Amino acid sequence: MGQEQAAFLMSRQLVGRMAAVLFFVSGVMSLASLVLPNAPGENLTGVLLVGLAGALVGLISWYMPWNAWPQWASLLLVPMGFALIALRNTLGGDDPYLYSVFFVVVFTWIGVGHPQWTGLKMLPLFAAAYILPLVSGTDRAALAASSAVYVGLACVLVAETVAWLSTKLRRTLKVQEAQARTLASLLESSKAVVSARSLEEALEVVTRSAGEVLGVSACVVYEREQDLDAIVARAQWEKTPTGWNHLGEPLPLVEDPMSRATLESGRPLLERVSDPGIHPAGRAKLERLGERSCLTIPMLSVDGPMGLLTIWDRERERDYSEDEMALATALGELAGEAVRSAKLVRRLRHLGETDSLTGLANHRMIHEILAREQARAERYGTHFSLAMLDIDGFKLLNDTYGHPTGDIVLRRVARLLKEKMRASDIVGRYGGDEFLLILPETAPAEAGAAADKLRSALSEAPYVTPTGNQIPIHASFGIAAYPQDGRNANELVAAADANLYASKRRGGDAVTGAEEKQPLQDDEAGSFSLCESLVTAVDNKDCYTRRHSEEVTEHALVLADALGLSEASQRVLRVAALLHDVGKIGIPDRILRKPGRLTAVEYDIVKGHAALGETIIAAIPDLDEIRAAVVSHHERFDGSGYPHGVANGEIPLLGRILAVADAYSAMTTDRPYHKALTSQEAITELRACSGTQFDPEIVKAFIPCIEVLDR
Repeated sequence: MGQEQAAFLMSRQLVGRMAAVLFFVSGVMSLASLVLPNAPGENLTGVLLVGLAGALVGLISWYMPWNAWPQWASLLLVPMGFALIALRNTLGGDDPYLYSVFFVVVFTWIGVGHPQWTGLKMLPLFAAAYILPLVSGTDRAALAASSAVYVGLACVLVAETVAWLSTKLRRTLKVQEAQARTLASLLESSKAVVSARSLEEALEVVTRSAGEVLGVSACVVYEREQDLDAIVARAQWEKTPTGWNHLGEPLPLVEDPMSRATLESGRPLLERVSDPGIHPAGRAKLERLGERSCLTIPMLSVDGPMGLLTIWDRERERDYSEDEMALATALGELAGEAVRSAKLVRRLRHLGETDSLTGLANHRMIHEILAREQARAERYGTHFSLAMLDIDGFKLLNDTYGHPTGDIVLRRVARLLKEKMRASDIVGRYGGDEFLLILPETAPAEAGAAADKLRSALSEAPYVTPTGNQIPIHASFGIAAYPQDGRNANELVAAADANLYASKRRGGDAVTGAEEKQPLQDDEAGSFSLCESLVTAVDNKDCYTRRHSEEVTEHALVLADALGLSEASQRVLRVAALLHDVGKIGIPDRILRKPGRLTAVEYDIVKGHAALGETIIAAIPDLDEIRAAVVSHHERFDGSGYPHGVANGEIPLLGRILAVADAYSAMTTDRPYHKALTSQEAITELRACSGTQFDPEIVKAFIPCIEVLDR
């Protein structure tokens, strides 16, 4: 028997129609009896009236809306049936056997449509309908009594047997209906978990299913956030809206010890406000929220508890059956798997969008963000800037100290960039040691200022090797702005990249924007143009050289002015300062850019750059004074210098000036193998070496110049 068929068998509509058939058949049989031989004492007119009444009542009962009425209304059919039988016995004649079968049918119907013991309660009506008309004649009393005993016992036995079977069937149907609802709920929730477009959408179905099937007041799903040591509400269902909505808000587990205990134990927890053994924190929570009971189900998955499914009831202190607990547990597991799958998707998406070493947006993701920012700026007529940076000398750092050290430096740079940038700025690793910064609503000048702050922050945080060496970290920056430097992402990146390498050519540790020009413009013609080409050639090997040469030039010219040198001598000194390290063009890159102290052999190779510079400049006509200054800028006042070991006045004046300016610049500039000294520390060192390495008169004249510049 199917559930729908069994449910119809137990319905009030079927009970009413059964009674209608009984009435109608009774009436028809009464009418049919008119063609049969008359029983003793039978009244034909009475039989006709009773037959018509029974048939009419049957027709009317068939069309009555029994399912729309309460169950007790169907009890009205019982006295109606007995009344018709009594009417037949009274008006048609007293036949004690004619309607016995219909009494049995009526009691059968009572057993089907009503609870147990209803048939026993109907015996008074049975007596009125069956016995009283028969005992109206004293000669029929014995017959009435004997018939009543047998028929009454048969009726009660049939009614109570059928009622017992009906009750069992109803219970079975109720269990099957509950199981069907459970299966339907689980099926709907399973489909939601599989097909939902978001985690919240799937969990909304789970909470609704749990609430409706269990008949409670509210359900909430919490996701566990281990990093926060908290649970976060992701979905809720309420039978009657109360205005409670804390979706997305973290609830620290330190404030909810019972939730923590449920997560750790992995077992359901049922709390009822009147339970004497309930934890005080649980009782306080129930009283605060106005709830009578709370069932907390851990959302288990293959990776452990993913959160909690909480089921609230504010109307009663619930006690859940075994089947209800199984349903709640199954829904909790579905929610747990939904959360686990969502976490896995988020993790995979994060891995696909994030650089694994630094945790920043990777090359692909930074391009997607840049394209979105460009589209947004184009739509709303706003602007933004890019800043591309590259760590200076990173390859040699890797070669000298190993790639693990290089990775440490990359992570430190990434962390510093995230700490120093605004919350609205985007930082990504573009590749290798290059980083790209997207600065919304930022003009080029503002971007340049931000990049300069980052440059200073990097230089103030050197990397300390395991041996205690401080390795300065410097970076070159290139700025590009939308829409000045490009109308699309590719053009902007190209502009920022070009400016980045302009910063590299300037010696690194610099910021260059698209509107900036190269700072060094040589206004000399002929041989001086060739000198500029030589400086550029050295710069291509070692980006530090150009900036250092510019600083040496600046300091040397200030010193020359203090010493009263002529304008012609200053012009020669300017070119000599720019070219004083031109000999480095012949030094191998691995030595020239080594981020560490040189060996004795390597140092000898470096010392050869002064003589090589003399050789190179010798090929250029009319530059004798320049050549003499370049070759002698590493000679020492006491004669222990190189390459020729000359002393005192044998060293050209311009060479002695360059020696002081070169040493001061080298000491106050970060190099791969040492951290820069302060100005005062460098001045102290110059004084200490006055008379041995440097000309005392030149040091004496140089120190006031530097002190003025420092102010």
